Amino acid sequence: MFSWGIWIEKQDWRETAYGALLSSREDYLKKYAEEIKSVILKVWGDTLSKTEKIKEKLPYQDLYMLLPLSKKEKSEFLNKIDKEFFEDRYREIHYLARLGDTKSEEKLITRFKKATTFRITFPSESKAKLAFQLGIAGTPECAKALISELYSPVADDDRKSSAKPHGSGNYKSIRVPIIKALGRIHPEARFLRMEISLIDTYGDFIYGREYKKMIQDYLDKVVKWVEDTYHVKPAGEPPEPVLSIVLPME
Repeated sequence: MFSWGIWIEKQDWRETAYGALLSSREDYLKKYAEEIKSVILKVWGDTLSKTEKIKEKLPYQDLYMLLPLSKKEKSEFLNKIDKEFFEDRYREIHYLARLGDTKSEEKLITRFKKATTFRITFPSESKAKLAFQLGIAGTPECAKALISELYSPVADDDRKSSAKPHGSGNYKSIRVPIIKALGRIHPEARFLRMEISLIDTYGDFIYGREYKKMIQDYLDKVVKWVEDTYHVKPAGEPPEPVLSIVLPME
């Protein structure tokens, strides 16, 4: 069996493994949850039992919060965090929402729905980043917020036009980070993780000449899944079946 104790001590490749776990490997976090948790708690020692309020980031704190903790474990850790310090210092309310803080959950959802641009464009926050954070928070309400914006026209659009005569041709719909976030919340739904990752990396053209039909079929599958799972529908009308274009367009 792989030793997570060794993993934490091996500085040369630890950060790479750590980053991979935090970014996408929800399946490993679940599979090795108890082993990871025991190692982290050993590193922390008596911090949780003897510290009244945690006012700094503990080693591997974000990894600990990503584990499938019990309701009791979430509540106990949330009560140990100085939430005001945590939010002001690190701006990571998605972790607080994951632990069960409803005010942080509501604030995160509101910010996501108000965001009007894919990337940060003052005064709008990045809708893509907020989608990722909703995926981290992982609550049913966060999932429903993601679903509600599935038909949003927001995109990272640099296609050539009269307004952008020198555009690169690149385009990415907000549906890409939204679907990836839903895949993080539901790692058991592999098509929400595996297929969208390929589309994100290689673009819609990965499907060849039939890419428009294949993308539409994929989106129909996503919409059916969200309706069956959460009994809600995306708001508005479905946009054109385009997710990611990474090649220049004439």
